[in-house]
Formats: sequence, C-alpha cells, structure tokens
Amino acid sequence: MQPTSRFTSLVLAAGLISSTAAVATAQPESIAVTPAREAKAIAFARKHHPELAELLSNLKKADAPAFENAIREVSQNTERLEKLRENDAERYELALRVWTLDSRIRLLAARSTMSNDPANESELRGLLSERQVLRLAMFKLDRERLVTRLERLEGQIGQLEADPKTAVENDLARIKREIKAAANRERRAAGGAAAKAPPKADPVGNKSGVRDRKPPAKDNSRDGGR
Repeated sequence: MQPTSRFTSLVLAAGLISSTAAVATAQPESIAVTPAREAKAIAFARKHHPELAELLSNLKKADAPAFENAIREVSQNTERLEKLRENDAERYELALRVWTLDSRIRLLAARSTMSNDPANESELRGLLSERQVLRLAMFKLDRERLVTRLERLEGQIGQLEADPKTAVENDLARIKREIKAAANRERRAAGGAAAKAPPKADPVGNKSGVRDRKPPAKDNSRDGGR
C-alpha cells in the first residue's frame, strides 16, 4: 500500500469520515469548505491534536473529497466548542479535553487495526480511562448545577405558597413602576422633540420670522400743508 493510501485508510478507519462515495450526501451543501474554514480547522487540530493535523495534511494530497468531509467534521466541532466557551467556560474545558481524547482514541484504534502491536492496546486502555474520568466530571458538574437550580426553584415555590397575596402585590407594584417609567420616558422624549423643532414660518411668507413693519406716516407740516 502506498503511503498516501495508507494515510487515507487510517483516517477512514478512525471514523473521521464515512467514505469517499458518501461525501456528497454526508454533509449539507451549505457547509462549504472555504480556505478560512479549512485553515481554522487545521489550526485547531494542530493545537489540540497534532497527529490529526498531520494526517489531514496527507489526506488532502491523497483524497480531496474525503479531506473536505473531514474538515467539515473538525470545523463543526470547533464551532461547537467555541460557542460553549462563550457560554460556559467551565464545561468548555472539560468538553475540549474529551474531544482531544476522542480524536486520539479513534486514530489509535485505526492504527491498531493495521498493527498487532500490544503497546497500542495498552495505550488505548489508558486513553479510555482518562476519557471516563472526564465524562464522570462532566456528569458531576451537571448534577451540581441541577441541584442548585432545584434548590432555587424550591425556594421560589415556598415563597409563593407561603404568602401568595404579597407576591401579587409585589408584581402589581413592579408593573406600576414600569408604567410610570415608560410615561416619564415619553414625556422627556416629547419635550426634547419640541425643543429641537424649527421656528414657525411667518404667515405672510417672511422666512426670517420677523414681520415687516409699516413705514412711518409722512409729515406734511414741512411742506406748508401742500
């Protein structure tokens, strides 16, 4: 088997892509493999799993359609983890480590199918143990958050059941405050608009806004009454 074909087989066996023939239907056409998406996916792999980045580089030379499908998968995982980092930094750290272990496990499993080296099985067992520890940590984190949320809900339920009338009055007071605040905003907005309004035009068309004054009456006394 040629080296490039061996790399392709390794990546295919690792489950990064289903098969070359399935590329057209495995991923939606809307997920285009742009140069930016490709560079970002490879940079992510190089940072968190260098061996995967090397395999992708060789796969690009050996099988372009399969390479694009693999890039789509890595890119989707990259975007998912980025969103998780923005919303939940604590869970992101665990999820990233799980992804790295998953990727290493798949490649090692693929290598094991091509070699009977007992060291591969030993390493694979170690990686699986690490992943199990991380999964357990994620489950415990989820449980702690659920317990906290449950305690908060129990407190809210207790308050409503203990004094429902006070809860109604509090809601009514809040609504009144919101109505008053909205009315004040409208008045301020109306006052500001009136202050900025241009002066009214003169009824007779004097654009300067100053009425024309009548000329003073002519004094005929100096003309001798003429």
